[in-house]
Amino acid sequence: NCVGSPAAFSTTASGTGPFTYQWTLNGTNLNSATNDSYSIPAIALADAGPYCVIVTGQCGSVTNCATLAVAAGTTVDPLVSLTNCLGTPAVFSANAHGAGPFTYQWTRNTVPIPGATNSVYSIAAIQLSDVGNYCVRVTGACNSVTNCAVLAVAQPKLSVTKNCPPTPPPPGGLMVVTGVVSNSGPIAITNIFVVNNQPTNSTPLLGPLTLGPGQSASFTGSYTAPLDCCLVTDIITVNG
Repeated sequence: NCVGSPAAFSTTASGTGPFTYQWTLNGTNLNSATNDSYSIPAIALADAGPYCVIVTGQCGSVTNCATLAVAAGTTVDPLVSLTNCLGTPAVFSANAHGAGPFTYQWTRNTVPIPGATNSVYSIAAIQLSDVGNYCVRVTGACNSVTNCAVLAVAQPKLSVTKNCPPTPPPPGGLMVVTGVVSNSGPIAITNIFVVNNQPTNSTPLLGPLTLGPGQSASFTGSYTAPLDCCLVTDIITVNG
């Protein structure tokens, strides 16, 4: 029987009565269990064991026994939500406990996923269309349990801030470029380079470096302002 369900034993005596009854569990008399039946309204794991009834008539006693096995209800460890990069694998795993065998059905946004009937559900290379709420319904011998987790796609977020000098340099003067590159996304970003288009395209200012979530780094650079121009445009580019 499953935990929480009722259990009942009964016996029918024959011979010369009147008859008396005593029920036992693991050889110990059960209080007030002196009828021809014994019942438990809602069994617990501690109720498992051999139950016996001693029936006594005018000419002797007879003992009959039976075993109560208690099946534990199904529980499932919490699923772990994932935030993964595009193109990487994603794996959800359901670790079930209790009385089996177990069956599994995975869903995405409440819709059953065809063929997803194992304890593990995986996506080889996630796409934006895979984002959603993933649930698994696990059914055991006694009950069913549903657990859910979220799959999100990590979107790298690099930003760059350039500080302009308070006074532009004169033609032929030194132009100093400073700023900060920041990672405001949820994942670490590696192989970051900061470059300027002055004095030539892809002039390096910083890199390579790695920035974790919430981290930032300062950069600085300089070049000589052209003699034949009154306006120079800096374009700072960051890649990672």
